[in-house]
Amino acid sequence: MSIRNQIISILKNILGEQLDISLEHPADNKNGDYSTNICLRLAKEVKKSPRDFGLDLIEKIKAHPEAKLFSKIELAGPGFVNFYLSPEFLAGELGAILEKKEAYGELTLGQGKRVIVEHTSVNPNKAMHVGHLRNSILGDSIARILRKCGYSVQVENYIDDTGVQLADIVTAFEVLKSKEDPHQKFDHICWDLYTEIQKQLAANPELEIKKKEIQTQLEEGSGEFAEKGKELVRKVLNEQMNTMALFNITYDLLLAESSILSSGLWKEVFEELKEKNIAVFEKEGAHAGCWVVRDLDLPNAENMKNSDKVLVTGHGNVVYTAKDIAHHLWKFGLVGGDFGYELFEVQLKNYDSSLKDLNPSLYSAIFNQHYSNPYFTVSKEEGETGVAFGKVDLCYTVVDIRQAYSFDVIKAVFKKLGFEKQADALNHVAYGFVSLSRNTAKELGVDVSDNAASYPMSGRKGIGVKVDDLWKIISAKVKGKILEGGKGVLQYALTSAEVEKVVWFISGGALKAYMLKFSPHQELVFDFDEALKMTGDSGPYLQYTHARICGILRKGGPLFVGTYVQFARHLEGKLSKPTELDLLRTLYLFPEMVELAAREVSPHFIYSYLITLSQKFNSFYASCRVLGAENPDIEKSRLALIAGTAQIIKNQGGGCYPLPCQREGWGGICCRLFLLPNL
Repeated sequence: MSIRNQIISILKNILGEQLDISLEHPADNKNGDYSTNICLRLAKEVKKSPRDFGLDLIEKIKAHPEAKLFSKIELAGPGFVNFYLSPEFLAGELGAILEKKEAYGELTLGQGKRVIVEHTSVNPNKAMHVGHLRNSILGDSIARILRKCGYSVQVENYIDDTGVQLADIVTAFEVLKSKEDPHQKFDHICWDLYTEIQKQLAANPELEIKKKEIQTQLEEGSGEFAEKGKELVRKVLNEQMNTMALFNITYDLLLAESSILSSGLWKEVFEELKEKNIAVFEKEGAHAGCWVVRDLDLPNAENMKNSDKVLVTGHGNVVYTAKDIAHHLWKFGLVGGDFGYELFEVQLKNYDSSLKDLNPSLYSAIFNQHYSNPYFTVSKEEGETGVAFGKVDLCYTVVDIRQAYSFDVIKAVFKKLGFEKQADALNHVAYGFVSLSRNTAKELGVDVSDNAASYPMSGRKGIGVKVDDLWKIISAKVKGKILEGGKGVLQYALTSAEVEKVVWFISGGALKAYMLKFSPHQELVFDFDEALKMTGDSGPYLQYTHARICGILRKGGPLFVGTYVQFARHLEGKLSKPTELDLLRTLYLFPEMVELAAREVSPHFIYSYLITLSQKFNSFYASCRVLGAENPDIEKSRLALIAGTAQIIKNQGGGCYPLPCQREGWGGICCRLFLLPNL
């Protein structure tokens, strides 16, 4: 339990368990570590002035068995109660950090609960761009944070293998007669073809007839083009999995939309909707010949001309939202049917044109240590059954804000079916659009003569930054600076493979942090220069701080954790400088930030905390000597303090950012690299 929750528990124990108690951090820590306005809120109810009520409350808190948490509790202003944490508590938390190591910050918030996090869900018809990367990094980080909070997490990637976009690319291969290039990633070939086929379709309406024929086969799952579509999906997916492996992003399940139909799942749900008179056949009007759900209870329904939703068109096509209703019912175990499952064996590859200087053996060395192949859903006749997916208590689906209406429809249908609890447990993690800055758009050849502040990406027009290309740019930039310095490579006898691994850590940290530093709801304007920035408010700044601490600890001798734990728990009088105490008073907040990020489903809270922690460490280090301090006790106490700081940065939210300090010498290289002002 975080200290925030402990204080709230004390207050509820005194005032009543039913109360909603607000607890904040004062802007100035001179006013304490926590503050509550509960006396102002309850004064009228208890018929006392806020200050008199506050004085009584403070006396009761002091008599509470857990009052030892505080060195002081005082009344401030019109009736605020301020709490000052005791040195013994702060020292104890530092000891706990050093003793628990990676386990510090783990919570029981989700103990016994199963959850699905669905993210990425990119159409399997071309390469991923930076907008998709934001989705994947956000979803992966949410899954890691939820695991740290005790949830049993399943990670799903929904594969739209029956949609219009797939029909486009199958049509492109059929019409344009393109061939694979062994030196170019297959999804990059598809990127170019997808752009070209849009031009062809616009210029030649007859091609639409061919495309509709192809799409019909894809939806029915049979025929020459259906087989070609399946083969294409597998190839593109393999390339996308390779791209995600660069960021240590993996999946447990690739759920193919086609399997919702082939497994009989949609048929089962459709029959239930018809039987309960939820889905009705329209004989006249705008939706004549369609199966629809009428009078949905949707947000802002009063502003809609019609709140009905078509599930099956007059031509018999099952719309996306209908399949997603069946999909989400399956997630919660609310249908009897299931899929067949087979392992999707990802072939890790290397392409000189997209992943420059990252050789295949190194690629495997980096990723095979943690890479696990996901399952892929197929019909029950094609795959094994009884694999334990679904049947969860909570569901988080990461998809951009434009999908809000579809989620409102799914929730409304859940409620019509009587699944109110599950409707409330279905969470749409919406995030803002990713567009291109003017400079980046111009660099990509977009017409920026209108001088707009930002420009939307368009797969149809080929406007966007492919993730592989972005990786190539940033990793080449990082590697060039490492080799330019040269000294670190020679001094620590790093092999070329180890240099590549340092490049991977730094590049991944920079890009992940850029995607996580903003609230998910904010629009992200992607800019090359900002993404590649290596100083200040950035992932590499966190890595630099971690590297710097590890360098100090190495020089300070072997890290005997037991000794540091001992000194950590007896810090009273040894740490007295403002920057020392400021750093110490920041460490204990980590579990609170993990819980906040989980409850708000927003990793940026942890990122902001880590930046603050790093800034406070660097302020401390600028004013306090660690090695060769005033006396041995102070030196060991400061070593304990910075060891705890390094552990928190390493723990993060379950591994959201890569950190470059796993081998002696890496930290030194990173320190020199990050201290250079203009990378």
